[in-house]
This record gives sequence, C-alpha cells and structure tokens, in this order.
Amino acid sequence: MSEIDWVRIINDLKISGLMQKDIAKSVGCAEPTISMLRSGKRGKRIPMKLGNRLIDLHWERCVERRFQ
Repeated sequence: MSEIDWVRIINDLKISGLMQKDIAKSVGCAEPTISMLRSGKRGKRIPMKLGNRLIDLHWERCVERRFQ
C-alpha cells in the first residue's frame, strides 16, 4: 500500500485558493492539524475520517476542475 502525500494535497488545496483555516473548517479539524500535515510533521497516521474528508476536498477543488 502506498502512502498518501498529505503535503502535496494541502499544497494543492492552497494553490486552489483555500487558506489553511478554510481547509481546516471544511474538513472539521483544527488549523494546527493542517499546518502539521503541510509541514510533514504529522501524516503517517491520521484519523480515517479526516483523511477521507481531505481527499474528497482535494478531489472537488483540484482534480475535478482539471477535467472541466
């Protein structure tokens, strides 16, 4: 199983126009959690619910827009 690159996901979301506080609010976590994911200090083991929400947000903001 490959590891998910949370740093890239957070950076992509920021490039799409979201600030860290917006990302945190959208996925239901604290802003410091997003900051730690972005810096690589956290990420190997995050709650599945948070991971799924980040992946869904990334899909909506970054991936789907590439196909439109």
